[in-house]
Amino acid sequence: MPAFRCTARAALPVLALFSLSPLTLAVAETLPAENSTLTLGAVTVTGTESGPLATSSVLSSVDILGGDILEKMPAAYSWELFRRAPGVLLTEFNQGTTSGKLSFRGFNGEGEVNAVKLLIDGIPSNTNDGNMPFIDSVFPMDIDSIEVVRGTSDPRYGLNNIAGNVNIHTRTGGNYNKARLRYGSFNTREVQLAKGIETSNWTQNYFFARQQVDGYRDHADTERYSFGGKWFYTPDDGSYRLGLIARHYESEAQEAGYLTEDDARHHPRMSNDYNATDKGTRRMNQVSV
Repeated sequence: MPAFRCTARAALPVLALFSLSPLTLAVAETLPAENSTLTLGAVTVTGTESGPLATSSVLSSVDILGGDILEKMPAAYSWELFRRAPGVLLTEFNQGTTSGKLSFRGFNGEGEVNAVKLLIDGIPSNTNDGNMPFIDSVFPMDIDSIEVVRGTSDPRYGLNNIAGNVNIHTRTGGNYNKARLRYGSFNTREVQLAKGIETSNWTQNYFFARQQVDGYRDHADTERYSFGGKWFYTPDDGSYRLGLIARHYESEAQEAGYLTEDDARHHPRMSNDYNATDKGTRRMNQVSV
């Protein structure tokens, strides 16, 4: 048929042209049939240093509490400041030097492993069993901000923060003089003093606090104090910063002991006779460069 013969004659030049195209020749030369060798080489990945990863870049649930709110809260211990952070569980013991601690939803704060990584000015501050007594050495007026990161997706600490981490930033730099006197329930007496000195290259920050509380229950008196200093140097070109942080804390507290359900219901402020000699002393020093 004429239509069929025309279509066949038109296809012949196209087929000849495709068989002589450079692309077909290039493939034939690059992949010869007789060559089956596979060569493996090293892959080099390069990048520029970006410095510490900012908390705002962490792909997780993050909350930041500012110092202007924290320093006004009437908290006996700094772990109580975390009442303002969502998703935080507070476990209160109220037994001498072990007053309480924080944890996150889904994790028990009463166990030996607290699961929350504590950092003070970026310095790991948990004890070997995971608990966080060093948080007591920081008082509200010395805190600039608190970062709460929930979840294990923080690449800065990895599996070292099972439930997440909290970073307490104390005041660094600035020129200020702050004082706070407080008197409250259960004969609470507290004084906090903070001073900051900043020059072109040097920053100095000093803090002192003392607190005395008679306690809600019998045999529950507590006296504790903390003082510390921070010294940082930055050259004119700002290429680096070198700093020293030193902090001392001491606490002496009586332990009221635990009560039976009946005594806790009808005599919540009592202390058993066999707890009359229970008390503790805690001294902590923290130095970092």
